[in-house]
Order: sequence, then C-alpha cells, then structure tokens
Amino acid sequence: MAEEISTIQALRTALSAADRTAFLVEARVIRRLIRERYEVANVVVALPHTHCQVVSEDDIRKFAHPDELGLNSFELLPKECLLICEPESGELDHWPLQELKQLVWRRLFHASLDRELQSEKQASDLVALRKGIAAFGQVEFDEAHYVLRTELYLTVPNSREEAWRELAAVYFEMRYFEPDLLPIWFPSLRDSDAVQALLARGLDIERVFQETRLDGAPSPELISHAASDEDRLLTTRRNWSLAIGVSQSDQGYQRQLR
Repeated sequence: MAEEISTIQALRTALSAADRTAFLVEARVIRRLIRERYEVANVVVALPHTHCQVVSEDDIRKFAHPDELGLNSFELLPKECLLICEPESGELDHWPLQELKQLVWRRLFHASLDRELQSEKQASDLVALRKGIAAFGQVEFDEAHYVLRTELYLTVPNSREEAWRELAAVYFEMRYFEPDLLPIWFPSLRDSDAVQALLARGLDIERVFQETRLDGAPSPELISHAASDEDRLLTTRRNWSLAIGVSQSDQGYQRQLR
C-alpha cells in the first residue's frame, strides 16, 4: 500500500509539472462528478468518459473535496480543471513507473484535446457542423458516432456536436499512441492528411502532444501489434530452442506451447 501511494504521488507530481490545471484522481471521483453534472441515475452502472473529464471550478467545489485532488484547499483552484483517472490497482502494482506515466500522458493528451475542442473559439454552430460532417462523409460519421456511443465515450449519446468533438480527440489519441486501433475502431475512416486537417480544425495537435508529455514517460511504440507479436514469437522460439540445445522447429515449438 505504501508503495502504491508513493507511485501515485510520483504520478501526481509529474502530471502537475506537465499541466498545472490537471489533477490525478480516483475513478470514483470522476464517476461522482459525471453523475452529478449530467444527472445520471445511480442505477446506471456503465458511465461514459470516465478516463478523464474537463470540469469547471464551480463543479469541483460542489462535488469534490480538496484531498481527492491532492490539494490542501481549493484556494488556488483554476477556473477549468482536467481530472485524470489514476491507473487501476493492478496497473499500479505491476506496471513500471515509466509505463504508468505514459498512460497518464495519454489521458492528459485526450483531456487537453477535449478542452481545446470545447473552447469558445472551437465551438461550431449547426451550419458549420453540417458542413464538417458532409466533408467527412455522412456514412463515415454515422459509423464513428455509433462506435463512440457504444464504447461509452459520449456523455450525451445522441449529440452530434459531442460526437464530432470526441471523434477528433479519440482519433488523434489513437493516431499518436496506438495507430493500429484506428482501422479496427473506424474501418470506414481513412487516415489521411485531409481527415486530420478536418478533425483538427486548426488546432496544433503536435504541440498539444509534446506539451502534455510527462517527464520520464517513454515515447509510444508505434510498431504494429502484428509485427510486435511476431517479433516476440520469434524471440521466444529462439530462446526456447537455444535453451534446450536443438535446432529451431516451428512445429516443435507450437507442440510444446500447446
């Protein structure tokens, strides 16, 4: 337990250094805020967007306590806060600190994009939204909207405005941290310069990516999962073969693996 607390404190320190408006909190704090802000009934178990939230100072003061944000008081609370869900107990117990920092970085990156996309200068009127969807493709957008709703990324499931903003945040999060997931989540969506420009809407995504990086967090491994798994398989097979002093055999390896 003491080691877990030490790890959380190290993550909070690194997060605060990256963004003074961001706070690492337990999942229950974010769940409570979602229930209160969006008037979600207590019987609803699966809540949306619990990995991070953009929350106003007023809502923080009403629905949270300073020590839940690692603070002594709310005296210097910023007008808008980013609440980042801390890693789960299993992750805290078994993941190296560097990997935990990368996870928090990823969530901070997403939350920062949410904040930028929700800002007044980025808020789109209905006409602009329709033009954006038309340029993006109605079929592609409807597919993405369905995925985001199903995967619990939308606090207002039927909101096209929120779906449009969240699509941008999820798209760039995956593109920078796990690009293999893009064709799986959005099979109709092409990862092209035109799509990126349309979703970014003038935002400097690279700047946000660099500014949200936690000190000591490793760069994402952008090698494909298939290539990574194949490399791991070859390495394991080679080590197995060398350890018992026999030549490599795919059939023998698979037989022993079974």
